Amino acid sequence: MNKVVVNGTFDVIHPGHLELLNYAKSLGDFLVVAIDTDDRVQKLKGPSRPINNQDERKLLLENLKAVDEVIEFDDRDNSAKGAIKKVRELYPTYKIIFANGGDRTLSNIPEMDFIDDNLEFVFGVGGKNKD
Repeated sequence: MNKVVVNGTFDVIHPGHLELLNYAKSLGDFLVVAIDTDDRVQKLKGPSRPINNQDERKLLLENLKAVDEVIEFDDRDNSAKGAIKKVRELYPTYKIIFANGGDRTLSNIPEMDFIDDNLEFVFGVGGKNKD
């Protein structure tokens, strides 16, 4: 069984997010969504964000058909390494597929230096970022 992980702000959920989540779910057996903290959303999107706080975003995601689990994680290093680490701790024997949206590449994600023999990176999931 594979655990597919996607990360993002998901503030506000739009059709591009649904495309990302549905595509990511097709890559494995179980989809874990790692949501950014409210502080990270504000750093990425500006002082008027988040529109929906972390608890609201988590609730919305938990109610989407493609999503099996939503996790919160330590993102103070401005990456999703904490999400990968948390999924590894939760599921120590499973293969993890870290699915990246269309705006991510081998050269622009800090997670690439995460060392795990049972971790795969997939790019171009769900098309281009629309927000």
